Amino acid sequence: MRALQSATIAVLIGASSVAAVTPAAAQNYPTKPVRIITGSAGSLGDIVARHLAQRLGERWGQPTVVENRPGAGLTIGTGIAARAEPDGYTLLVSDRTALAAAPSLYRTLPYDPVKDLAPITLVAVAPMWLVAHPSVPADNLREFIAYAKQYRGGLDFASAGPGTGPT
Repeated sequence: MRALQSATIAVLIGASSVAAVTPAAAQNYPTKPVRIITGSAGSLGDIVARHLAQRLGERWGQPTVVENRPGAGLTIGTGIAARAEPDGYTLLVSDRTALAAAPSLYRTLPYDPVKDLAPITLVAVAPMWLVAHPSVPADNLREFIAYAKQYRGGLDFASAGPGTGPT
């Protein structure tokens, strides 16, 4: 008798917990335009964001707009994305610069990359290249470093800026 009571109570508790968990009504997303923030126009991040915006816009049937916010290794654009309403209508296409390098380069940032942003997915992988004029006697990084160490005054180089990446 006691076993039957325990089994009945267990079934009632189980049934009530299932009844308490009602399926959530499906919500349509998006119901308004989505913006994708990225760095400089024409940069790798911009190219990726525009391709992504086109495909998502077609799939969602909603305008998906790329907003270029260059500057300070994408920390300006990332700050704007971090302060946006957390409703899924502002996305950020960024590389490791604003999320990993910037916190170690700047004392203060307009965002916390861990607390203010939520990663969604990896959308692209791009190699980084080190290139030199054919007259430089180096065929790999080790040879280039040895060559560069010969010049105490340093070598000339081009870069998007300290702490910046391809976006």
